Amino acid sequence: RDSCLRFKGEECSACADSCGFGAVAFDQEDEIVERNAGAIVIATGFGVFDCSTLSNYGHGKLANVVTSLELERIISSTGPTEGNVVLKNGDVPKSVTIIQCVGSRDKETNDYCSGVCCPNALKLSHLLKKKISDVSVSILYTDMCLPGDQSQELLVKVLEEGARLVRVGSTKDIKVDEDKGSLVVKYVDAAGAGRSEKSDLVVLSTAIIPGPDTARLAGLLSVNMDSKGFFSKMHNQMNPVSSCMKGVYVAGCAQGPADIRNAVLQGKAAAGEVLSALIPGEKLEVETITTCIDSEKCSGCRICNTMCPYKAISFDEEKGVSVVNEVLCRGCGTCVAACPSAAASSKHFDKQQIFAEISGVLI
Repeated sequence: RDSCLRFKGEECSACADSCGFGAVAFDQEDEIVERNAGAIVIATGFGVFDCSTLSNYGHGKLANVVTSLELERIISSTGPTEGNVVLKNGDVPKSVTIIQCVGSRDKETNDYCSGVCCPNALKLSHLLKKKISDVSVSILYTDMCLPGDQSQELLVKVLEEGARLVRVGSTKDIKVDEDKGSLVVKYVDAAGAGRSEKSDLVVLSTAIIPGPDTARLAGLLSVNMDSKGFFSKMHNQMNPVSSCMKGVYVAGCAQGPADIRNAVLQGKAAAGEVLSALIPGEKLEVETITTCIDSEKCSGCRICNTMCPYKAISFDEEKGVSVVNEVLCRGCGTCVAACPSAAASSKHFDKQQIFAEISGVLI
């Protein structure tokens, strides 16, 4: 809306004229549509770390310092330069430096590996060589992470094309300056020696971060977030696309950094989970071990309401006690351990039964 001429009061129909399907309708009004759904798949993608907050790289201040996504846009045939890799002044770069782990693997920014940056840097090097055959490409890294069965082949190909892989002590200590119109990259290599190199173009491999609306959407759907701010999975190995809320699934970078192939696999897995759960005539399976609350013991403190990760406990204002929705309850026992008045207990797993099991073992 901020860029559209029509929203600025000007008469323009360029998008409608170019659309061959008649999909653009200027007279449409915003409306709220309510739909009943048997399942929800969260596949909201990711955000990009704002590397301008790290002043040592010069992004946003120095010309010809771009992010990896910005370079992808430049290389694209539909990009601002129609696929021609050029500097701000229109010249073709003779040297390019790619800096890895910008905003990744650092406790001060994001302490996790974004996973896709190393293969992406190799891909960018290959594309640059295709565009500019005599360009010199250097990749500054601390650890080269190349999972999968094809990344190693790409590495060998890029090295054969002449790319330099320079291992440094820490990429967060790299400083990019400007000297007489040229960029100067200063770093300390793995051996501890200080280095300084000139480069026409500097590319920053920025971290993958949670999308900007992740927290709001998590609250709306009553889904947990992990310690990194992504949507939390039910179980990393056994149930990697299900959330803590039954019927809500998470796929792609919404649950953490992922490349396109893994995002597609997760999307298909989530679709499979949905289809298997929505078979006509299929009945909802309720957990056997669920929590029950003794209304006579309940003090109405509502501690269990805030502790329940599945939003299965509500408060009955009329009776002044907490009530469990057994359809939502997953029997985790968090509320049982937290209840100060011992009003909450797990069905088929109460204290008497536990003591009986222990006694049976001791006998």
